[in-house]
Amino acid sequence: MGRERLVNLTGQTFGSWKVLKHAGMYQKKAGALWLCQCVCGKKRKVKSLALRNGVTKSCGCQRDNLDKVTHGATKGAKQGGKRTPEYISWAKIKQRCYNPNCKEYPWYGAKGVGMYRPWRTSFAAFLADMGPKPAGHVVGRIDHTKNYQPGNCRWITRRENSIEANKGYRPVGWNKGAGGKPKSHGMSKTRTYYSWAKAKRTGLINGRWKNFKAFLKNMGIRPADTNLARIDPSKGWERGNCQWGTKKDRAHLSLK
Repeated sequence: MGRERLVNLTGQTFGSWKVLKHAGMYQKKAGALWLCQCVCGKKRKVKSLALRNGVTKSCGCQRDNLDKVTHGATKGAKQGGKRTPEYISWAKIKQRCYNPNCKEYPWYGAKGVGMYRPWRTSFAAFLADMGPKPAGHVVGRIDHTKNYQPGNCRWITRRENSIEANKGYRPVGWNKGAGGKPKSHGMSKTRTYYSWAKAKRTGLINGRWKNFKAFLKNMGIRPADTNLARIDPSKGWERGNCQWGTKKDRAHLSLK
């Protein structure tokens, strides 16, 4: 790591920080530390680059004040403080995109879905772009190959969200597992899963297809307006004997 050129910041102001004096170096003299005082009175050693690049602007007190102004409650309030619906939606997006322990992470963060950086770091920026949340709405992405970002997000009803899920954008019922945990087969009840489950209940599903993942690998995602059909009705639900067919296709097969 190259050394940072030492620039005297004493007396300068960065956001709510005022630099008091040089406070040594960090990481084998890779950069300078400065003793700073926040407008609230707290003192802390801060890296030179963090000050100059705007990574830190206060000890955290200004963020708490912003929370109070923008969503009516201090983050983490435990005594009667309530977070607004907009803040809850914002927090949920951050969790599903960046927290591997979140049950929604496999369908968002693990697939590379992220947040527009100003949104990720500032609830106020998210609120300014999205506006107030109408009752019964959630954040929906217009293009599901893109991130949560301005121009690609809107407030949509839960019904609209369910329709998008049924189009295969994300699994329906991903949060309906017992105890709030994902289903044991690793995916939830998409249209493809319902077709597999229906075939399995007949007792005629054979071989590796008793596992949903194996079935999905061979059959692929179920197209709209189709259902699972057997080519030879005398045989079971198995590889080589099944296809996604329309009503017309299924009627044709039944006449063979």
